[in-house]
Amino acid sequence: MSIVYDYLKQIQQQKGPLIATPDRAGSREKNEKLMPFVAVGVWVLIGLVALGAVYLMIPRATAPAVISVYKPKDRSAGRVAVPGAGYLLEGIIYNPDHPFAIINGQMIEKNGQIDDFVVTAITPNSVSLKNTKDNTGRTLQL
Repeated sequence: MSIVYDYLKQIQQQKGPLIATPDRAGSREKNEKLMPFVAVGVWVLIGLVALGAVYLMIPRATAPAVISVYKPKDRSAGRVAVPGAGYLLEGIIYNPDHPFAIINGQMIEKNGQIDDFVVTAITPNSVSLKNTKDNTGRTLQL
């Protein structure tokens, strides 16, 4: 290592310094003139970082996971024979947190009631109904 250091020292003595040093005269005045601009730049940068952090903390709405809507041309095609009434499952708007079913033109959510039946479950492709009188269950498929 000392060989390299000695060699560099010899070159510097022959050609002058390897790294040019700036003229120090007047640099203090230049620095004093630039300080307000530097301070403003730093404050702008801090403000932009703060705004970015606030933007990232804002909650965003999420779209429903699945939307299944089926409207058969033949209205009897989707009917399921349920004693005493015919129910037509026309569509399902499925969000895992809050699903809806469209049965006979009515929007019904889980635990909702249509006639004597209560909706017990809604999946992306089917709706389960339970009769409140005799506790029988039915499933409507899309």
